[in-house]
Amino acid sequence: MMLKNRKIFFILLVGIFIRVLLMPFFAHGDIIAVHRRVGKIVCQGDSLLNYSAPGAHLFEAVFAKLFTPFVSCHLLAGLQTNFYQPPFLNRMLFFFKLPYLLFELGFWWVVFEIFKNKNEKVKKRLAVFLAFNPVIIYSVYLFGRFETYQIFFSMVLIWTLNKLKQLSWKKGLTITGLMFLILTIRPSYIYIVPALILTLLPWKTKGIFWGLLPSGLFGILTFLPKFLSNSPIVDKQLEWLKTGTHPNYVFQAAVNIGQERKIFFFFLITGMIFLWWWERRSQFFKQNPAKTFSLLSSLIWLTFYGTSIFHPQYFSWFLPFFLVLLVDDQKDFLWQSFWLGVPFYFLTILAWGNYTTFGLLFPVSLAFRQIEPGWYLPLFPTIKWANIGRSIFSAFCFYWIYYLIRNFSSDGENR
Repeated sequence: MMLKNRKIFFILLVGIFIRVLLMPFFAHGDIIAVHRRVGKIVCQGDSLLNYSAPGAHLFEAVFAKLFTPFVSCHLLAGLQTNFYQPPFLNRMLFFFKLPYLLFELGFWWVVFEIFKNKNEKVKKRLAVFLAFNPVIIYSVYLFGRFETYQIFFSMVLIWTLNKLKQLSWKKGLTITGLMFLILTIRPSYIYIVPALILTLLPWKTKGIFWGLLPSGLFGILTFLPKFLSNSPIVDKQLEWLKTGTHPNYVFQAAVNIGQERKIFFFFLITGMIFLWWWERRSQFFKQNPAKTFSLLSSLIWLTFYGTSIFHPQYFSWFLPFFLVLLVDDQKDFLWQSFWLGVPFYFLTILAWGNYTTFGLLFPVSLAFRQIEPGWYLPLFPTIKWANIGRSIFSAFCFYWIYYLIRNFSSDGENR
């Protein structure tokens, strides 16, 4: 038993070593942009509410303050004047990403707490999935995004639902608080709020209230301060919600049925998922809320990935929910197909050219920003390879939807 535990510990330790090794040397410009804003918040007293995703900026600002002895305001000011080559960039990147590693370790701990009663084979598989997950390694430690914040809180929410027997005020506040916090970090998680509402629906009015409350609180946080100050930012944000790039991702894939009318694939498939749930609702009401939430959230995310434009780091949002289902998959199909699908996920990244490939090495040398992946690809242009990868990756998403609906029975166990 001790030997097996040591193997798991060694696997996780290797995973940490890989992350620490990558942290100072890779980045996308997004992490610089975020910390330019953080510099204004920490060093100039700028308000968190001046920016979208205030929760993410709060965490970044708190850690920036804690790491002031290593990354001073003087160094942060260098980001304002020199985007790609500020002084001591490698040092700053290490400390910028250190909180991401800490939150991921918290994520690992919660995973092993939830599955502590599983056998050693399952725990070893969990360790491999966590330590060597290429999606998280790429999204967080190469690309440099703060995805582990909401991944951690998503897993804590699943943990809370896993223990949910009665929906008391204390439990309701905990669930609402966690979902609200996740929304402040990544507003796009609004897509899975319906999954939370349907999960809590066995508690009827009380469940609907606790399920809807996080969205209401987030709306108040986002708009009320700006309305009170008569800020023009309100109009800009409302316009962004209607016509902005990110909110319109789900409207890009559609079939024209004539007279400028369209059927949007994302809403078509999510509507079918709702009807499937409605048909089986009495059975879902009896099963573990954590598994219901994980299943419905996975189906919604897979629909989003399969039908919409999404940035490469967004795929990491799906992983906590997928992990819950993977553990219960007695056929091992989810485990095997995940690794089969990863190469096609990375092919989709070619759509952004060197911004998501060689350009991530700009902290080592700006010369890497001049290298195009198309120089090394045979037969087809870069975008065609990206579209081939995207097409096959979407096939994986759709088949996972089919597999989950077909194979996961009402008690949440794989048939």
